[in-house]
Amino acid sequence: MKRFTTSQTSKPLISCTSFAVATNIFNTSTKPTNDIYLSHKKNPKKSNTLHHIQLFGITTENLLDRNFHAAAPNQIWVSDTTYIKVGKDWRYLTVFIDLYSRIVVGWDVSDSLHRSSMIQAFERACLRINPGPGLLVHSDRGVQYASREFRLLLKKKGAVQSMSRKGDCWDNAVAESFFHTLKTQYTHHQKFKNENDLKFGLFKYIELYYNRRRRHSANNWRTPSEVEECFFYQQNLFNCDWLKTG
Repeated sequence: MKRFTTSQTSKPLISCTSFAVATNIFNTSTKPTNDIYLSHKKNPKKSNTLHHIQLFGITTENLLDRNFHAAAPNQIWVSDTTYIKVGKDWRYLTVFIDLYSRIVVGWDVSDSLHRSSMIQAFERACLRINPGPGLLVHSDRGVQYASREFRLLLKKKGAVQSMSRKGDCWDNAVAESFFHTLKTQYTHHQKFKNENDLKFGLFKYIELYYNRRRRHSANNWRTPSEVEECFFYQQNLFNCDWLKTG
């Protein structure tokens, strides 16, 4: 498998500084005081939603049902969270991926599994893309995704929620595959000194390499950005008045 290296981002398509400012990815947020924080110094793991579901009766169907293909951008997003070693601690990366092109539309890094980081990643994706009503958002059954705040945000955006079946990682295979690629190509070969070091490294990998330069088998060996640009180019041609006349 091809390994990502720093030299592959020597000609970025956008300014690192301008994108970082626009998305505010290097700001360190303070921890809210009204929630439970999970400390995983030695053995990080994802949260379990069983108790949460028992308390609030939250259930969401698996509407995606392993249909990992979309007819157009911003129809289906999938999301998941993974952990990455930073010094002697762990940080959690949440991503949202568009199934049409496999482009990472939003992401965030946090020192906990608090829902605010996942919501931040989703809001960044919406700020970047501004999807219309009817967007299907699929994830596992994590507490973050089952939270009242996230469900209200989805409702506000006109989005529909879908969740994997309990304990079935294959229901969210695209997000799992992205994390496998990220770790085998990049993070497993790095030693991050602190959170900002990790964020900058992830910015280079996700924004400058994965989204814009890494060819994907699901895209017929085109990059995610190429697939999206091709789609919108064809849409613009179809909507041109001069093509409809004559």
